[in-house]
Amino acid sequence: MRRKGTVTLCLFPLMALMLIDFFITPALSFSLPARTLSRLRDANRRRTLLQRTRRSLRPPDADADDGRPLMSDVDFEALENAAGSDVRRDGAMTRGERFRMTGLRGAGLGLLLANAMSGREEAVAGDWGYATQGNDWPGICNPARITLRQSPIMLNETIAINGPKQMNLKINYKKFGVPLLCNNNGHTIQVRPESQKFVDAGLGLGGVMVNGRDYVVRQFHFHAPAEHTYVWKQDAVPERRGLELHIVHQSAMGDLTVLGATFEPYPNGADPKKFPDAPGTFLKTLLGLKNFPSNTGMEVKLQPKEARRIALDKVIPKNAPAFHYLGSLTTPPCSEVVTWYVLRDPLFVPPWQIKTWIDFFTQDGSLGNWREEQNTELYIPPRGLLKTSTRNNQQLYRVQVEPLVTDKGLLKLA
Repeated sequence: MRRKGTVTLCLFPLMALMLIDFFITPALSFSLPARTLSRLRDANRRRTLLQRTRRSLRPPDADADDGRPLMSDVDFEALENAAGSDVRRDGAMTRGERFRMTGLRGAGLGLLLANAMSGREEAVAGDWGYATQGNDWPGICNPARITLRQSPIMLNETIAINGPKQMNLKINYKKFGVPLLCNNNGHTIQVRPESQKFVDAGLGLGGVMVNGRDYVVRQFHFHAPAEHTYVWKQDAVPERRGLELHIVHQSAMGDLTVLGATFEPYPNGADPKKFPDAPGTFLKTLLGLKNFPSNTGMEVKLQPKEARRIALDKVIPKNAPAFHYLGSLTTPPCSEVVTWYVLRDPLFVPPWQIKTWIDFFTQDGSLGNWREEQNTELYIPPRGLLKTSTRNNQQLYRVQVEPLVTDKGLLKLA
């Protein structure tokens, strides 16, 4: 009886908290001003995203490698400034943060009920486009206006620093003859293996290694014009290239690494024979598909023989300089879970290919399927000149993309 009474006493406070959380707090939230409710909602979302960001990265002073990507001191300092004293280097929430998160949860539920009663609805994930290059996404993308690590950014050579060798991206793309699916999802042209079983069995398109962790290719897609911009000297106009390829990789833990490669037409007067023909063959094969998915929802299957012609191992240079930073998806929901590598130099192809891709992605009247540059603010660069550029909390590194010496661990999603 004593044990039963103890259990009953423990359940009473829990039931009381549940009643407060689901009935009293939402009711009180209806009487709060709209501005206050907005602050509570944004604060709740902000803390949630900050918590996820901390947990997805390994602090710089961690004792052991637990498999998470290493967070630099610069990244941690930015995270600390954004979240205040609630940041802990072990990635967990402090007591104060847990208390506030619990208190805000009921207010968040009340907000949802209030919006439903007033007829206001949040935009659904598929209800977005490029009419304003992403400026009309706040309801479905980054609603709390968090700018810790959004993408794309300006790849500014003047503020980039040399990264350590362990930051280099090791690639191991394969030319396995597996069927591929090329589809038009209404936002881009995407190519992926027909069956994820091929990928999990090590028979997909290969993968990359980052800090000793394996990532396999899940899909690749295109943006025209390119999303990332380049700056080579101070006060220079950012350079936006003609086409950008995103190769999306995923690890067994679910985190993402994306390798970006840009394409440009042959320089005027240059001899095309002096450039590798693999990038041009890659794009020509896709554009020349018999049933190219020109309309939204269309999908075409590439048989193994045809799929071999778009093998990534021929397109991506084996040794190439690149930029590296921590960012996000460039499409809704813009989750800040991406480790980015973007090749520094463009891949050159015939001019008609670039024009074809740009014409295709701008036929809806937009400027193309690219999101505008993120995380820009005024800052003081080394020379003391005031200008707009990438935020310091998204440190940009110069790294190398290099071949993986061994295949160990890359054939299966481990």
